[in-house]
Amino acid sequence: MKVLILHDRYHDATPGGETHVVRRERALLEAHGVGTQLVEWPPAAAKASPFAKATVLAGAAYSRAARRRVEEALATGRPDLVHVHNVWPRATPAVHYACRRNGLPVVQTLHNYRLFCAADVRLRDSRPCDRCLDAALPWAAVRYRCERHSVVRSALKAAAFALHRQLDTWNRTVHAFITWSAAMRGQFIRAGLDADRVVVMPHAAPDAGIGPEARGYFLYVGRLTPEKGVATLLEAWRQLSDVPLRIAGSGPLEPLVRAAAARTPQVRYLGQLGEDQAREQMRGAIATLVPSLWEEPSPLVIPESYAAATPVIAADTGTRAETVPPGDTGLVYPAGNPAALAAQVRWALAHPDTWRAMGRAARRRYDAEHSGSASIARLMAIYAAAQRRARDALGRPTAC
Repeated sequence: MKVLILHDRYHDATPGGETHVVRRERALLEAHGVGTQLVEWPPAAAKASPFAKATVLAGAAYSRAARRRVEEALATGRPDLVHVHNVWPRATPAVHYACRRNGLPVVQTLHNYRLFCAADVRLRDSRPCDRCLDAALPWAAVRYRCERHSVVRSALKAAAFALHRQLDTWNRTVHAFITWSAAMRGQFIRAGLDADRVVVMPHAAPDAGIGPEARGYFLYVGRLTPEKGVATLLEAWRQLSDVPLRIAGSGPLEPLVRAAAARTPQVRYLGQLGEDQAREQMRGAIATLVPSLWEEPSPLVIPESYAAATPVIAADTGTRAETVPPGDTGLVYPAGNPAALAAQVRWALAHPDTWRAMGRAARRRYDAEHSGSASIARLMAIYAAAQRRARDALGRPTAC
């Protein structure tokens, strides 16, 4: 079997969680004997000029260049299936129509809410927002300037969403959609995706091994951005100045983190870590902290933490009731509430035996849902279902 993988990496200097997912799944496939070919956007190059950025933005609905690139990959690689990840801003849904014209089964991973949300994260004014979830015309994105606070950017993105909703692009061109949780699956079904095609597949995570029983600090690993709840975390540690905290990552709030570390001896900023370094930090942590304000589908740090038998303390946004069952593999607290986060940290410190039992439960969950063997079995089953659906479709897909 051969799989063509398509992924738009944006222009981030540091690969995000979505890129890590692509790489891990590709490695799993190849270890399982599946041939892969990866086509990414943008290619490795210097930062784009303002004119180039404007051109990409204007073509957000459909890129002929991206379609040609995919058609060339299909002709040379002759894959049996195409697995699509992110498609904006450069790839665009044009890549789906290239696959449709060639009659290939397509699997689409939904890493975020970009199919209908101009802000990508369903967050506005630090609160979850679903104004555009089932709107035929997502005018709210323009009204609230959801794309980088720009009316023009928001209008162009909203127009692209509206066009593909009217064309029913996703249901016409995709044979299976992968989501990270049942809650996320429900959101996309509400947005109009065919329920029979939307499946849940928990993240895979490498097995770095269970950490020692003695743990010495709490840990945050992730982007240092407002939607990640970094400000909530730092405010909570004003009440926890005697509790060790380590923060790893980079982003626009790095100065805020550095200032907190300079002010509070127990707060240590580690900078941007490699994957192996981050997992080693998890092995020594009492808990991994996930204070996200947005309805983040399933942060990679959760299964990575479970692999180390490290429980998680998370905000109650998104899918946390699924991914961090309270009292089982960790604790949750009301998002954006520093006092509640501080209280959960104190509880974990006050109940070490119960906390270690939660760590053992976390590792059992990793083995059952997030290990390489569990993940490749689910992925191959999804591929097989997509191939069956493509074969059962009546007639050969027409060109678009």
